[in-house]
Formats: sequence, structure tokens, C-alpha cells
Amino acid sequence: MQIVYYQTKSGRLPTREYLSKYDPTKPNDYKKLAKVDSVIRLAAERGGRPGGDFSSSLQNYDFQELKIPEGERLVRIPYFIFRKEKLVLLNAFDKPKLYESGKKRKVDLNIHLFYEEANRFYKDFLKNPNQHEKYD
Repeated sequence: MQIVYYQTKSGRLPTREYLSKYDPTKPNDYKKLAKVDSVIRLAAERGGRPGGDFSSSLQNYDFQELKIPEGERLVRIPYFIFRKEKLVLLNAFDKPKLYESGKKRKVDLNIHLFYEEANRFYKDFLKNPNQHEKYD
């Protein structure tokens, strides 16, 4: 199964942009990138089926998400399988493992907005399935 980044009409690659914040020349960042990469490749090997420790379905959405623990946060990467051929990475964000007092509502709103953006990307990809770039 081929792994691809969703690409917006303007040429943005949201998941790649997120991952670019890690510097592979720094040992800690290299380990983080390796962990993210191994979870993405494992999801592709499993045919994109949600389940296990790192992947789950999302209620009210037609895509799944990868959940990768990273220190005090979880890296979330919404994805879906297109025609049993491609695992499409829609975007990525950090979710705190524990909410700070009084900030749960704000964090939950940001997460909701993030999923809505991923949903727009999902629908756009279905209309324009050539809008992607190979995952490297």
C-alpha cells in the first residue's frame, strides 16, 4: 500500500509541514520521527484498519487517526484508505495527554476545529484524488 500526503490546491502538505518541525539531525527529534514513521508504516501494513494501540476510528467522521505518544502529548494524524491502494495522511497536530486546569474547553474546541479541517481535506481529496505527494 502506498503512503501519501494530502496536498491542498495551493500546494500545501499539512502533514509534512507538521513533521518538518522535527530536526532529523538532533538525536531526540530523530527518535520522534522514527517513531512516527514506524506507526505510519505499521498502519499501511495492516491495510489501514483501525485498532491496536496506535490507530482508532473517529465518531462522526469517515477517516481514522493515528495516536502516537510523545512526551506530555499525543501526536494525532488523521488518515484514510483510498481504494485499498493508498493510505492518505490528511494533517497532524499535538494533543496534550493531560489538560491544564481550566483549559479543557479551549483544547477541545481546537481539536474539533482540527478534525473539521481534516474532514474538509478528506472531502477535497475524494473530489481530486491526484492531489497528493508520495510519503518519504
